[in-house]
Amino acid sequence: MASIFISYRREDSADVTGRIRDRLEARFGREAIFTDVDSIPLGVDFKAYIDDQVGRCECLLAVIGPRWVNATDSNGCRRLDDPRDFVRAEMEAALARDMPVIPILVQEASMPTADQLPASLSPLALRNGLPVRPDPDFRKDMDRLIKGIIGGLRLGRFLSHRRMALAYVAGSLVVLMALLWLATYTLVDDRPSPTIPEPPRAKTSPDWRTAAAEVRIVDGVEYYEVDFRQGLTANSVCSLVRKVPGEFATDHKVCQAFHPDASVKIALSGDRAVVYCTSQEEGICSAYENACVVCPNCKLGVEAGQWGGGLYGKIYTTCRTPG
Repeated sequence: MASIFISYRREDSADVTGRIRDRLEARFGREAIFTDVDSIPLGVDFKAYIDDQVGRCECLLAVIGPRWVNATDSNGCRRLDDPRDFVRAEMEAALARDMPVIPILVQEASMPTADQLPASLSPLALRNGLPVRPDPDFRKDMDRLIKGIIGGLRLGRFLSHRRMALAYVAGSLVVLMALLWLATYTLVDDRPSPTIPEPPRAKTSPDWRTAAAEVRIVDGVEYYEVDFRQGLTANSVCSLVRKVPGEFATDHKVCQAFHPDASVKIALSGDRAVVYCTSQEEGICSAYENACVVCPNCKLGVEAGQWGGGLYGKIYTTCRTPG
């Protein structure tokens, strides 16, 4: 529902303002039109009260008659120059909120210029207004005014929604930048952090942190590097880490993931896929017979099937999904 605040001076335009109000009430409803702010409660900051009353509306009509600019108080001082002037306070509240403010020129009044107004009201001189003349033009002028009010309210709502949308976008960008900063900080954080959380284990259990010190993700699957010389197997590592059975890696890509800097040559023979690596181990990294293996004492070219004699040192395992 539209809510319209009518600002006017009684000694300047009370009669015509009453007629304008009647016409607006007939179009928008009595509860949508607000005029006099006379009953300010005792002890209340009158500017804050007026600001609150104006802030409840979507549009302000400034009824300007011939004496609106130069009306004086009992001391002969111009009312607009007094910060306590009600009309000035109403106008300042509306202009500060950037709501639609429509000057209504009555009784052949002219639009005030910026130099005739206090600095706080100077934006009023740039607001587009219209005259409301007496009969026989009153009805036609009011029809134009009502059409202008409806258009102004639509524009005001559009701008309000746009400001809200821009504020939402700005807030989202701030959150996104904070998340990006947090992600960057996390990525560059060089503080030591264990890759695998340490599960409870008996004091006599092998040190699985040493045995499964490296972790890689290949095709979305997490693999552990297990040092066989620590006395662990795929099942024993996974029972400690995930409390599920383990499975040897069978894809040579897993071996390559753990040795990306090695000179790699892939030899395929039937179901065998042997990845020959020249790495620090100076041995082979292979996917063969259900295991990826690094043989620290093997010579280049020795297949994984020649494990005998405890030559192999590391295997790669993944843990089964529970259930």
